[in-house]
Amino acid sequence: MTHLSEGALNEGGLKNLHALQTAVREQKLDYTFPFSSFSFPTDIGFIVLSHGTPIVVTDAVVSVSPSDSPMQHEVRSGESLDRLRGYIQHLSSSANDKVVELSPTLSETIASDFTSWRKENVVQVVEGDLGRRITLMRLLTLSLGEKNLTEELWRRAVKMDKERMSRLIGAKQ
Repeated sequence: MTHLSEGALNEGGLKNLHALQTAVREQKLDYTFPFSSFSFPTDIGFIVLSHGTPIVVTDAVVSVSPSDSPMQHEVRSGESLDRLRGYIQHLSSSANDKVVELSPTLSETIASDFTSWRKENVVQVVEGDLGRRITLMRLLTLSLGEKNLTEELWRRAVKMDKERMSRLIGAKQ
């Protein structure tokens, strides 16, 4: 885990920040040698925690607020955190290997929903939003041990993403 504090970034720091940003967004590491430069593909999962606007831009942002629920105290224990980390690691490592099936009917439903969101234009909807929601549906499906994507799981993924977005809007106000 890396901790950044306030201060000025020098040239080396800016290069490192750019390299980190490239690794997060494009999944590649740039190496500069004395006589040449190379980019190497990576498969690294990143979680960026920030008290404010993060310096590293990510595809998804989840606003987390403290609470006094019993769950909060349980999650603080090392054993619970280790189980959660193991679950996330298992999901992310197996997600690349597992194939889930998208029926033509569900594909049409997703396309129709995306078109409706863009027409409503309540909130600017871009292709990245669609991709994130499809990825969320896929991971949700895998986390439930299923291999078939369903309309119910699509609706659940969309609801989860909308709730995430509303928490972000609430956190900015």
